[in-house]
Amino acid sequence: ENQLNALSSIARALAQSGRMDEAMPIFNEAINIARTFTRENQLDALNSMAQALAQSGRMDEAMPIFNKAINIARTFTRENQLDARSSVAQALAQSGRVDEAMPIFNEAINIARMLTLELSKSKTLSIIAQALAQSGRIDEAINIAKTIPMELDKSEALSSIAQALAQSGRVDEAMPIFN
Repeated sequence: ENQLNALSSIARALAQSGRMDEAMPIFNEAINIARTFTRENQLDALNSMAQALAQSGRMDEAMPIFNKAINIARTFTRENQLDARSSVAQALAQSGRVDEAMPIFNEAINIARMLTLELSKSKTLSIIAQALAQSGRIDEAINIAKTIPMELDKSEALSSIAQALAQSGRVDEAMPIFN
């Protein structure tokens, strides 16, 4: 498992430094090694690769990998399913594909609302609200932020919404966002 962690770290570092072509074979090696461990290791390795591809602007390559991760996550807890869907939706939203992200966000919201763990629910709803705010969907972001049970995550989401409003020149609307 140490080799798997090391390979994943190296691949992520290469990807973050813009060397995605060098990172890909290392990600693939990590995924192959992860298959010899648990399905959760495989899920983590797939998510790392897909997120790196998405962050490097290669969303079309990332989507089939995200979909594999979602299929694996279906065999785990709701928290795993939630994380997998949130990762995909967030990556889509950040790449400007908000319309594609919305059905996946909605699935994630429905799963989050079924969770009894406030931490998982709060973190996911915060991620969704922030992604929506960054995509200019302020009203939807506010509606979701209002349902976040944990104050720290709610505050983080509202702060992102206020920032998105201010950046779009709507400072007068950003000021009362915390009221």
